[in-house]
Amino acid sequence: MIFYIPEDSYVEVENMICPDHLAFPGNYNPEIMNKQRDKFLAGINSGGKRHKLYSSRSHAKFKFVTNESEMTEVLRGHGYESLCFEDYMIEENIQLLANSSSLISMHGANLS
Repeated sequence: MIFYIPEDSYVEVENMICPDHLAFPGNYNPEIMNKQRDKFLAGINSGGKRHKLYSSRSHAKFKFVTNESEMTEVLRGHGYESLCFEDYMIEENIQLLANSSSLISMHGANLS
């Protein structure tokens, strides 16, 4: 869910996940990344059915796939489900990805 905050206003957030700075751009610290992963996966049931996912760009104004409807049909024939990650809360995204066997997505912020 996306909320737009008007300029010159303040918002109080009750529960927010905000990762720390992990490393310089292009680098990462494996120990810190593993700890972050463990925090995100705590309490997540990843023992369910394994899904094949396609991360759709159908809601995007920019960087969308021009022939996505045709591509989605081909992927559906190979057992892939199409979804838009922005339609789900972060906990739901984590659950979906934890229960996936493969993911097809455009490279970039969509994978964040």
